[in-house]
Amino acid sequence: MFDGDSFNLQSVKDTVNEVLKNQQRIVMVINDPCHNPTGYSLTIAEWKELVAFINETAKKVPFILIDDIAYIDYSNNLAESRKYMETWNELSDNAMVVVAFSCSKTLTSYGLRCGAAVIFAQKAEDVREVEIIMEKKARATWSNIPNAAMANFVWLVNDDRENFLKEKQKYIDLMKERSDIFLKEAKEAGLEVYPYKEGFFVTLRMKDNAFRSRYHEALMKEHIFTVEVNRGIRVAVCSLPVRKVYGLAAKMKKIQLETK
Repeated sequence: MFDGDSFNLQSVKDTVNEVLKNQQRIVMVINDPCHNPTGYSLTIAEWKELVAFINETAKKVPFILIDDIAYIDYSNNLAESRKYMETWNELSDNAMVVVAFSCSKTLTSYGLRCGAAVIFAQKAEDVREVEIIMEKKARATWSNIPNAAMANFVWLVNDDRENFLKEKQKYIDLMKERSDIFLKEAKEAGLEVYPYKEGFFVTLRMKDNAFRSRYHEALMKEHIFTVEVNRGIRVAVCSLPVRKVYGLAAKMKKIQLETK
């Protein structure tokens, strides 16, 4: 995913071109901003490069980008967090963006599933065609979502929006405090992490998955519970009290050094 501390666009290009050897359309999923598991958010410049590549590819085959924005409402800068979407105005007629929005994170209602697919394209008829397909598919697969989730969304958006936004900002600030502490202490301890900007998770950089798995086991023996990802260990700053963040990076580094 990364080239140094930046998004690895060349890897995206290589993968897309490899897929094109076997199929005549592309669907690409990106979780941005506040990427799970790394906490990375693409820059506007990176988005512009990506859109240019999508347009280049869309000259040959239809291209659909799915942007999973599950964590967008916990971005450190909410006023600027949607700015990157303006790059989609440059998408060609043969490209489309589908935004996957989840209320589960935004409204802190994990398990009470509620979300939406928002379709962007240059032609209204293309949007309507995909909308019909999604309506039929969703209805046939799930029928409907929980009524309580819909009622919760309507109540917060229409009747209690200001209190909701104020409460949510408190948790955005709290996660930033936690992540700032962890990243500062990780740097001091020499605990290598993938590029993090904002969001729920920080991910340690692992040299290979075999070592990662041994390290993960060693962490659990010391009652440090994380999640294994490809060449990484995910740390959930979204669920750690501030008092438990202090000293955690140094302890994890010590366990890492002791892991054979």
